[in-house]
Amino acid sequence: MNILLTNDDGMDAEGLRVLRSVLEENGHRTFTFAPNSQMSIQSHAMTFPGKGGIRKVGERVFSVSGTPADCVYEAFMNNLDPKDIDVVISGINKGYNLSGDILLSGTYNAAVEGVFFGKKAIAIAAEDSPEIEDTYKKAASFIADNLSLFISAPQGSVVNINVPFKGEYDNWEMAEIGDIRHKDSAHLEDKEHALFFSTFHRINGFRTDHSVVSDGKISVSVLLVRPQGDLGTMKKWNQTR
Repeated sequence: MNILLTNDDGMDAEGLRVLRSVLEENGHRTFTFAPNSQMSIQSHAMTFPGKGGIRKVGERVFSVSGTPADCVYEAFMNNLDPKDIDVVISGINKGYNLSGDILLSGTYNAAVEGVFFGKKAIAIAAEDSPEIEDTYKKAASFIADNLSLFISAPQGSVVNINVPFKGEYDNWEMAEIGDIRHKDSAHLEDKEHALFFSTFHRINGFRTDHSVVSDGKISVSVLLVRPQGDLGTMKKWNQTR
């Protein structure tokens, strides 16, 4: 497959390097457009059009002066034909992107930008721990071994994956998105907050993602991207006008 890679930890991040290496070892052709510096917690912020510089730093590898969403936008608007790319993969992020935190995540929202260009998209994150290098390898192998399954997700969705350092790479569970409450900025920066501060444990018959990873399993969530209108409420309000 032809794969566009990006992240929010920056061009020199180890998670991105491991992911690119494993995918290419498995016969895939990668194109990397990543921020030239750390860009975590950028959500879907953008600086377009044309404000971010692009610099080639390797074979099919480009450093972008901009946000994670900028990277995907610039890749498809000015450098690659979207028809030539099979899937956008964002990560591997250093630290979980769980529950409501995905709205803040540059990793997740770079994948969302891929959806806006009509592409299948995956966002992947690894638990930050002393064993994170091994977790990166586990996460990259998990993606490579299940890529054909993940790209079968519906058009307009992002497959959001979180990989704990403990447990086997083939031990995974489909998960719903939980709800996290942050007390303050220090809490937001706490790498383990997702394990302890979520308000739900089961939604729509599924365990929530933070519950799954706390058991040492990889959480996999298929998330629809585009906002949808509440048709029931809108029809009801129309009748009152």
